[in-house]
Amino acid sequence: MKESEEKSSALQIEDFIIIWLDATINNDHHVLFKRQFSLDISSNCIHTFVDQYECVEYIRRNENEHIFLVVSGSLGENIVPLVHNLSQICKIYIFCADKARHALWSKAFIKVHGVFINESSLMTYLKSDIKIYANATVPISIGYVNERSLQDINEEQVNFLWFQLLIGVIYRLPQTLGAKSEMIEECRENYVDNPFQLRMIDEFYEKYTADSAIHWYTKDCFLYRLLNSAFRTQNIDIIFNYHYFLTDLFKQLTALHQDQFGDKTGKLKVYRGQYLKLQELEKLKNNIGHLVSINTFLSTSTQCCVAAEFSGNGEHQSKGIESVIFEIDIDHAVQRRPFARIDKFSANKDENEILIAMGSVFRIEEVELFTDYIWSIKLVLSSEVKEEVENLFSYFTQHIGKQPSILELGVLLSKIGDFERAKRFYQRLLVELPSDDIDLGVLYNNLGEIYRQQGYLNEAMEYYKKAIQEFTETVGFRDEWFAVVHSNMAMIFEARGEFERAITYYRCALLIIQHIDSDDAELFSTVYHGMATSFQKQGKLMAALHFYQKALKVENQVLPTAHPSIATTYTNIGQLHFTMKNMAPAFDCMHKALTILLDVLPKNHPQLAITYGCIGGMYFSLGQDLEAIDHCLKAEATIDQSTLASDHKIREDIYLSVCALANRNKWNDISIRINHKIVELFNARTPPDLYWVAFYGNNLGKMYFDKGNRDLAVKYHNLALDSIQQLPRTEINKRLYASIVDAFQYIGYFDISREHFTLLLQEEIDGKSSFAANLHNKLGVLYDSKRQDLLAIQHYTAALQCYMNWPDTHRNEIAITRHNIAVIQRDLGDYEQACLHLRESLSILSEDEYDLRSQFCSALAETYTKIENWACAREYFQQAIMLATQAKCSTNSVIATYKTKLENVISMMDNITIGNSIQRQT
Repeated sequence: MKESEEKSSALQIEDFIIIWLDATINNDHHVLFKRQFSLDISSNCIHTFVDQYECVEYIRRNENEHIFLVVSGSLGENIVPLVHNLSQICKIYIFCADKARHALWSKAFIKVHGVFINESSLMTYLKSDIKIYANATVPISIGYVNERSLQDINEEQVNFLWFQLLIGVIYRLPQTLGAKSEMIEECRENYVDNPFQLRMIDEFYEKYTADSAIHWYTKDCFLYRLLNSAFRTQNIDIIFNYHYFLTDLFKQLTALHQDQFGDKTGKLKVYRGQYLKLQELEKLKNNIGHLVSINTFLSTSTQCCVAAEFSGNGEHQSKGIESVIFEIDIDHAVQRRPFARIDKFSANKDENEILIAMGSVFRIEEVELFTDYIWSIKLVLSSEVKEEVENLFSYFTQHIGKQPSILELGVLLSKIGDFERAKRFYQRLLVELPSDDIDLGVLYNNLGEIYRQQGYLNEAMEYYKKAIQEFTETVGFRDEWFAVVHSNMAMIFEARGEFERAITYYRCALLIIQHIDSDDAELFSTVYHGMATSFQKQGKLMAALHFYQKALKVENQVLPTAHPSIATTYTNIGQLHFTMKNMAPAFDCMHKALTILLDVLPKNHPQLAITYGCIGGMYFSLGQDLEAIDHCLKAEATIDQSTLASDHKIREDIYLSVCALANRNKWNDISIRINHKIVELFNARTPPDLYWVAFYGNNLGKMYFDKGNRDLAVKYHNLALDSIQQLPRTEINKRLYASIVDAFQYIGYFDISREHFTLLLQEEIDGKSSFAANLHNKLGVLYDSKRQDLLAIQHYTAALQCYMNWPDTHRNEIAITRHNIAVIQRDLGDYEQACLHLRESLSILSEDEYDLRSQFCSALAETYTKIENWACAREYFQQAIMLATQAKCSTNSVIATYKTKLENVISMMDNITIGNSIQRQT
């Protein structure tokens, strides 16, 4: 089984790099280590260069990085103008021996933060700027309730729910010595090359106690940096590694909160000054009135003047870093996340410091300029905010059904399709939870569901069996979860094609929920849907319809009229009616589904595209192509606006439907547009699906050539050729390869065609195969077109010898090849052999091959005219006309040509008759 997993590994603690460019740079390990030590950073953050061109190329290539550039004076004059305006450059430092000279030219560049002749001074400034930058990101997420389906919540809302749920999980995990050791190991791994921080880690391991959590968190050391990096990356494994410490920190802050504010009323106003990246500021400005979750512990002050000192007064605006002051109003009566004065416990003995717990939620009240350089951001925590947070979680739980609270994060990740993180979350819980935890059965079931949805059916079944065993040992057989697992196992059997076993398990699930008198309508509906699907796949359509209708009845009783689940059921019923040829109810159900989805889903939702596509496919099957293309184009437009991956299977299905319709109706402009999208889709796969890139790229080449655009035709034929050459020479790949080479011959690239047909022939292991015959034939046609008669006959003859190994299955190929040889022999004057081949061709073809027989008769008649056998020529032209009249693909112009030639033959015969008569008279 192949799967990508989120592994616990060293964090990228700093999201910046330092580039040091100096032609005379000292790369001595001791010097580099000293610089790393001075800056207190990891060694992989420093990159040294002696060549300015390599340095510029590296900077330009790393456009998503945040770069601090240290450069010598002489090289700086050259490189600074080249890179100064690149967005990845944060600050530039000139390190030189002539400060006056280089200060002069560098004044023109605002990102140059100074000219230094002393390395110690340089390091001081650089370290300060790095610290400012590192603190310019506050992990936040936005939350609000305005969507109608969990699958439609945006990324910000997902992050909001994700973090809130994660906090609940962290504080429920047991604190063991093993958990502490695991955390220490994680810390050491991240600072393996930093002796100073390693000593701090050792000190923490030896001296840390629960009541010193605040002290260690506020200390400028490894812990604060690692925690913020973990929350920034949202790596579940790494965050879990710190739950031992985070629980202590939360407990200590909670105890302080109770002592200081537990019985107080009124409000508390606190401030926090800092630098903030412009994109973070924009996020807050665009969400005024919404909720914001602060996804880290937040240090604040009761004094605005203290916060102002930390805001920077606009000094770093040039790099998109703004100065901000958070003004936060907190209602004492709202008990959601703790906050407290930490002066007595903090490593920094600043007065009036208030620490706010991670995951605290506020409403964004206002974001505006306080001065010309400082932004004011007003946040509020009130009872209304608490109520909105509770409503958001109520909304969430309604959509995920009944779940133990500790598992809700995994369900959220699964619902949004983030299966890998959900899997890692559950697997980590298996390690952390005690073996007798009451939620283990549901955890096993949920893991099974992830594996099932990913297509790993055997692994899924193993987890379902573990769930059954766990439920049997804990809650017994009379439990809804026991029914859920049976229903899920039924889906496995259904996916394997074991429909009878699937139905048996669905019936077991149904008996359980009926026996315990469950009111879980969703579970009833799930089981009914499963039974309907199994019956449908068995061809028992009436039974399937019966259970779909039972599911619809349950859904109509408990769900709103316009609900996505009801739309799904209507879709299933509609497709079933279509299969049963009940067209009116089929289209009625499909349009009901579409009406619901248009009402409840955003206009770019994939389910809308699928429904449009299904209706389009139904019209396509009925030959109603105008209705079909109308719905398929709507499906295309919807899926193009969706957030699905560029290579998603749903996109593929919709694009291919549009393509089939356009091809059938010769809607060339649509064909070209959709073929472009198909090529891009298959190219976006990892790895690219090169067969289909070649196939549809070749189609594009043909379409562009037919439109007269030779350049684009060559471009896409080349794309097809490059793609197919990278694939192994299977039968299907070889045939597509030959078809692409054919296309090059069609547009006049004979040398390329000859080269690749010859290559394919050389690679063909069986020199007498039908594919070898086809290649010989293609080469024969190519040489024939270039009037290289002997080479053409050589390849035609070789093709004929191959085809003769299967005379019954290659009649037409044999006949056509003999015809081609005959035409060349006729042109060379070998009329006897030409006639022999043509008569043999006619004897091979079946009587109903009217078109080919008419062409061969015409060719034979032409040959007889060469030897002035006018009677035979007349006979075969007459046959050619009769056969062409019967052939569906012959045109009037072809028949007219045959008639003209026949008239010429008859005229010749009349002239000969008249001449003979005159000769006898004389």
